[in-house]
Amino acid sequence: MPFHVLLEGTGPQVPAHLTRISISLISTSTNLTNKIVKGRVVQKGPLVSLAPDNFILKTVIQEEDSVPKASSQNLSINVVLFGELAKNFSEAVNLEDVVVASGFTVDKSPTVRKDNLHPFNLLLSGGDACIYVSRPQPPPDSRSPLANKRSSTLSTEVSRTTKAPKYTYVQLGDLSAESVVNVYGVVVFFKPPFKSRGPDFCSILKITDQSNQNITCNIFREKLEDHPKIFQIGDIVRMHRVKAQVFKDTISLVNAFGFSVVTFDGTVGGAVEPRTSSSYFHFDQEDRQRVEELRSWASSQALLPPVSASIPLSAVQPRSYFDLTCQVLAKAPIDSTCILLRVWDGTRCPHPLLKVVVEPNVTEGPSSFSREKENLIANILVYDNHVDCARQLK
Repeated sequence: MPFHVLLEGTGPQVPAHLTRISISLISTSTNLTNKIVKGRVVQKGPLVSLAPDNFILKTVIQEEDSVPKASSQNLSINVVLFGELAKNFSEAVNLEDVVVASGFTVDKSPTVRKDNLHPFNLLLSGGDACIYVSRPQPPPDSRSPLANKRSSTLSTEVSRTTKAPKYTYVQLGDLSAESVVNVYGVVVFFKPPFKSRGPDFCSILKITDQSNQNITCNIFREKLEDHPKIFQIGDIVRMHRVKAQVFKDTISLVNAFGFSVVTFDGTVGGAVEPRTSSSYFHFDQEDRQRVEELRSWASSQALLPPVSASIPLSAVQPRSYFDLTCQVLAKAPIDSTCILLRVWDGTRCPHPLLKVVVEPNVTEGPSSFSREKENLIANILVYDNHVDCARQLK
């Protein structure tokens, strides 16, 4: 997370492989690889401490000079800095300074209707995030010896790579209303993302930890890939910046500004591989230890599903729930809330299966199969919030 002050004629320069993009072109669909934005600091918020050695700061930069393909709209944007980068920014940057940001991610601005700024925010956190501050160097004889010494040392001090932020996690039994916290938990229930009444998708999960509290979490995100990647009951989830809310004497969690989430397989002895769509996230040995501790605890509480929950079609029993690993042969929409999947696993179900007739012209894949193959095919009807996922299957 480097931080550089560029004095005229001295100090490090912005790397040549980085190319500038206009603030007006920023969106969640923009390719941000090796991109930088440049703007003048017009607002600078206070440094807020979330936990020891963990900070957040919000600033607004405004694009002054135009770049290719720039429009006159949305030239001021909120920039949110985290960790040591936020602390360095607070200490070294002044209003009217010109800054260059790289290694940022983009998220929808929750305050766009209130501040009338850019509809997206720039988020700077993680090892690739970097700020360059462009500042004129006053003539040497116009500054005091103390000022000359401070100027010569400032660039060296803040150019060092800063240490990773230190996160503090709250037990689910210690949540207090209206607090913004970081938590770990074991998933005991989850509902995959579904379209909400607004512009976002909503996913619902219930988590627990060693405090034996079951807490419901409501996650609202515009993009499906920004939701928790939960595969089964017993997965471990780590959420940063969630807000505790109380409704009818029950406490729950909802994603707050700067929310991020990482999930892990909950199987004891399994690889600790983070699942996330973010290019930048903090994960160290302490996090690995937390995952292992939750795995062991969940296993002792019988929270994990059976290891072999999947069975073949040939072993299916009527009116029973089961997991099926199969191949999709064809699919067809039934209506706006239902889609048909035609699947097989190479075995034959001993019981009568559902027959569904659809028009050939709406079927993706073969509309008919040989009689022998038809006897091995099962028809699965997928409903409601699972339809979007089923549509993406090939």
